[in-house]
Amino acid sequence: MNIFQISRTILAFCMLVSAHTWAAEKGMNTQESHEVAALMLNLNGLLCAKVIEIRPLKVRKEIHEVRCVEYRGGSGEKTYLLDSNTGKAWRP
Repeated sequence: MNIFQISRTILAFCMLVSAHTWAAEKGMNTQESHEVAALMLNLNGLLCAKVIEIRPLKVRKEIHEVRCVEYRGGSGEKTYLLDSNTGKAWRP
């Protein structure tokens, strides 16, 4: 694990205990929780200009399905999975 990956993991842990429920518990509004989720996706090298929706998976609550507009000013949508415990994100 290189220093960038370690920094990213520490940042993810500090910012997210849960991409959606943590934000609500801390008094963050939907826009703020969406901004945090977009940041985490972008830190993982995934394109997310604007979060449309965040939903926890039914089977594993720490994994969230995040639907995004891929490019700023664009209309293409992408769906990613975000692990709020580790900060890792990937394409399903």
